[in-house]
Amino acid sequence: MVTAQSANGGLTSTTASGIINNDAGTITDGVVESYKFLSATGAVSDSTVAGYTITGLQNTEVNTTAAHVIYTTNKPEDFTGVNDIAFDVTSSIDLMTPAAANYTDTLTFTVTGNF
Repeated sequence: MVTAQSANGGLTSTTASGIINNDAGTITDGVVESYKFLSATGAVSDSTVAGYTITGLQNTEVNTTAAHVIYTTNKPEDFTGVNDIAFDVTSSIDLMTPAAANYTDTLTFTVTGNF
């Protein structure tokens, strides 16, 4: 299993204190934006084990510091160099989003497995 966790629960302004870009904006700064984690599983399976399944996160709004499962599998996989997952972060703003110079976040990825 692979999880991704936002340290801030959104993109935080480095110049305007308290400004967070996420869809819970009405709580934090009065503006609703979007901050998403997206993941997709590889098109080609590299496991030959019967009953093998994999799942990705698909598309979820991030507005907390909770860890989100972005990839999971129920069986072993070959180490063949095949990409098992693609992960993206997207953000969109609103016309009312404060024009702060930079927005940042720190992501923590955790890989858990039975070895």
